[in-house]
Amino acid sequence: MTERDANSRLEDDGASYMMSVSDIMSGLLFVFVITLMAFVLNFQQAQREAQAEQDSLREEQESLRALVSAYSGIEDLRERMLRELERALAAQGIQVTVEAEVGVLRLDERAIEFESGRAELSGQAGKNAAVIAEVLVDVIPCYTELDRDAAAARECSAETLGALEAVFIEGHTDNQPMMRQGVDQNWELSANRAIRAYREFAEVSPSLTELVNRDKQRIFSVAGYGYSRPLPGRDYDVPTADPQNRRIDLRFIMAPPTNDPEVIEALRGRGAE
Repeated sequence: MTERDANSRLEDDGASYMMSVSDIMSGLLFVFVITLMAFVLNFQQAQREAQAEQDSLREEQESLRALVSAYSGIEDLRERMLRELERALAAQGIQVTVEAEVGVLRLDERAIEFESGRAELSGQAGKNAAVIAEVLVDVIPCYTELDRDAAAARECSAETLGALEAVFIEGHTDNQPMMRQGVDQNWELSANRAIRAYREFAEVSPSLTELVNRDKQRIFSVAGYGYSRPLPGRDYDVPTADPQNRRIDLRFIMAPPTNDPEVIEALRGRGAE
């Protein structure tokens, strides 16, 4: 092989090598471009998903704020009703205790006093029960479901109508045992006290028994707790005839704001979690 042929061959090999490197670089550049494009597309998709999640969270927060606002309004209505009852009873000389945060109007021994071991309402207790019934029938109807004429006759506010779901007349006893055939009868006694109070209210103001909620269900019912729910600071370790624990509580349950579409959606979302 001549020197010229050798040089020519070296030039051909060099050209081939440069072409191979160029091909490799082109291939790497192509892979880089494809990878970059995939990264950009994935990043954009992640951004869209993050934005969608933020929008969803924002909507949920708005719904929950609406829910809190709705329930706050209900709590305000309940306290308004309880305070109205408290003032009306005080004007009649009957002192009661209001626990607005739990919706309770407490009729302790200042309002309705029970003799130990008995459920009868006699003497001043019976007279006070009659006054309480008259106050209840004067205030409560505007918080129940009334027809248009009845609501207009009472000049009820539209915001209060249908707000009340139920009223529990709750009977309580002190912690003195009342044994009969080996069974403590305090549960029965507390229930009988609640029933006696309900019947007294119904006898004085029969229309109370006809009051209904949004679902056309009557609002009044009774419950007996025995001595299982003593007043704060009056939970004794030994049998004690405490008249303050022999009481009637009226517990007012307000209707949830289920007619609000935002609230319904919020509740559904919370339930799906």
